[in-house]
Amino acid sequence: MIKYLDGIKETVDFKEFQGILLYQNVDNEDYPNHWHSSMEIVMPTDGIYHISIGDTEYNLKPGDILFISPGVLHHLHACEGKRLILLIDFSSLNSISTAISPIMSLIHPALLVSNGTDSYTHKRCYDILNAVSEHYNSNELFREVDMYALLLQLITTVGRSYAGRASKPGDTYQDKSQAYLDKFIRICEYIDIHYSEDLSLEKVAELAGFSKYHFERLFKGFTGITFYKYLNKVRITQSQALINNPSLTLTEVALKSGFNSSSTFIRMFKQINGCTPTEFRNNYRPEIDEDNNED
Repeated sequence: MIKYLDGIKETVDFKEFQGILLYQNVDNEDYPNHWHSSMEIVMPTDGIYHISIGDTEYNLKPGDILFISPGVLHHLHACEGKRLILLIDFSSLNSISTAISPIMSLIHPALLVSNGTDSYTHKRCYDILNAVSEHYNSNELFREVDMYALLLQLITTVGRSYAGRASKPGDTYQDKSQAYLDKFIRICEYIDIHYSEDLSLEKVAELAGFSKYHFERLFKGFTGITFYKYLNKVRITQSQALINNPSLTLTEVALKSGFNSSSTFIRMFKQINGCTPTEFRNNYRPEIDEDNNED
């Protein structure tokens, strides 16, 4: 169930573990459009589960695994059955969060991994999730460390499996994008650090050592989206923390996030998040400090 919901913003109570919450959900309850700052993974174990993300409907069968990106509005429909739900906040590990940013781009807004479309990746993810569940419910020493190690394996598995799949099978650019995997990870890391600067396709392509057109094709083959879509997603993600600062105007947030005008910022924010920056700010509530709410 959703414990803390303010408007459409869910505050996740991680309880025992920092940044990890796992439970077996059996509630036949409707969870209307909401978002949270954690990545969510849903895997039905009994019965069908229906999830809406924008205009896309996912009808998950037992064993299907759906990755939902942080900050994405989603609707969980009332269904009988049982499903594993895992919430992960990688932002609590700053260096890890930056390193996996290119992989998170592949997942955004959601990624379905099923046995019917990719049996190898599905089995790997399925086994890892079951191992995480076992550690979560055990009393083992260092189980939290073990869980984070497994979750990094999970994210890496997805990254290695889906990087470059935007290209057509047999396309030589797909092979090249795989060969340039390390280089494009570094490119994405560069964008994640310098997002607020005046970055252009031409400038980043030159830094990477490619022509503009070659770089654009390879970049989309690696991330699944164009350079400018990736850059705007990074800027919007960074803007969300700034929006929650009441001392900043939306114009200041736009400029600090790398946009040259508030109108462009607002349009892009709504396109990516499904709500305006003002709606996002109004629905925000700081994380609950339980120690201060026990009286």
